[in-house]
Amino acid sequence: MATTFNNTVYQAGFAGTDDGAPSASFQIDDASRNPLTVNGTVNAAGDPITVTGILPGATTSSTTTFYATQFDNPSMIQFTDTQSGANAASTRLVLSNSQVFGSGAANRTRFTSDGDTSLNSYSTPTVCFTTGTLIRTSQGDVAVEDLSVGDLAITSSGASRPIRWIGSRTINCGRSSQPSDVMPVRIRAGALGTNKPVRDLVVSPGHSICLDVLGEVLIPASVLVNGSTIVQEDVDSVTYWHVELDSHDLLIAEGQAAESYLEMGNRGFFARSTDDATVTDLAAKPDGDAGTRTHADFCRPFHDSGALVAFARQRIEARAVKQGWQLAGTDAWADVYLVADGVRINPEVSGLVARFVAPAGSQDIWLHSPTSTPSKLGMGADIRRLGLRLSELRLDDSWDAREVALDDPLLCVGFHAVESDGTTIRRWTADKARLPAALWSDDDRTLVIRLDPVNAALPRWVMSADIAGDALLVEQNRSAA
Repeated sequence: MATTFNNTVYQAGFAGTDDGAPSASFQIDDASRNPLTVNGTVNAAGDPITVTGILPGATTSSTTTFYATQFDNPSMIQFTDTQSGANAASTRLVLSNSQVFGSGAANRTRFTSDGDTSLNSYSTPTVCFTTGTLIRTSQGDVAVEDLSVGDLAITSSGASRPIRWIGSRTINCGRSSQPSDVMPVRIRAGALGTNKPVRDLVVSPGHSICLDVLGEVLIPASVLVNGSTIVQEDVDSVTYWHVELDSHDLLIAEGQAAESYLEMGNRGFFARSTDDATVTDLAAKPDGDAGTRTHADFCRPFHDSGALVAFARQRIEARAVKQGWQLAGTDAWADVYLVADGVRINPEVSGLVARFVAPAGSQDIWLHSPTSTPSKLGMGADIRRLGLRLSELRLDDSWDAREVALDDPLLCVGFHAVESDGTTIRRWTADKARLPAALWSDDDRTLVIRLDPVNAALPRWVMSADIAGDALLVEQNRSAA
């Protein structure tokens, strides 16, 4: 499956370099100190990407072409600045979904390939922060974390308005009782129109975006999620920032009009702010409940459902299709794997049955799979993120293998409720389903999964590799002109 970088921003510390030819293992020498913007589509070793910004170890900004190597793992992917990849004096670049550390650090990062040279383990990126979002000010576009109270923000009308309050908080998404309330929404560059946004814009799920739908309206980002150009991302943690003016207005974030902060009963979500000693409310959410509170102070009409929202979603989907996204049925086992104690295990597949062999002594094992949401596919009102629909789960593949009941109470994290027609039990997974150590014995090393023959997996949005490559060529030609 192609790995696509579409104005993907890797914040400081999430990229690293080392001298030498591509290899399966080495330690990072230099970690990035500035954001890097990456574009390109990787299907195989040798495919090019462009990286714009100050590279790790460099002092000036540049746009550099790197080439994919055959090495990756679920969290990191390795590139080289020489197309052949054989030059011992080349520079190896690692793009990472977790922070990396270079020479001199006590926990210096080591890149290690997972041994699968098909270059299909990595997905971009699993760690993303709203830190780094560019907000338009009288001094130009400024990263939100560098703003200060009193700075003049430029609103969508062109007015200059002083910032009166800035709040921020880093939240562990995995500890939330309702992850969908805190997981960030990524609006890909160009998803809403030409240069709207100009780069990927990452916001909290309830943050309202301004769209011109028979006049300007505010729509929460979560309502616009479509599984292709606008997605909600599963991350370990995220840092949210909110910028408040004297009254509600439209800031320009990454070139896209988006609301400023409006007090909706959740100021306590934020940690100590820039001008007070607000006590953090650990139970609060990043967004106020805009749907149930008065909208009298909103700067534009607010909609989170109804005909206008449906019309906006139709336009966004039509644009996504024009950009090369396709809703297609895929191999149910595509991008499905186990992780046992940090080791990725790919399946041995035969039709609707997959067999995984875990290392002896493995503790908790996680089943990873891509997901689709029926309500985002026009397949009803179901808002669950669905991965695989299981019909059988057993340990070992011998004739007397031990079957695990799909309604076993140990199957709780990452599993949706059991479905039964009275005779047959089925169960959907989410994107990460936990198979706890209590299920396993010393002799059980093999997991066998059988999928429901009627509905093994839902269709998924995929990007046409040909169209993605053409788009990249156009962008490269535009940059060179």
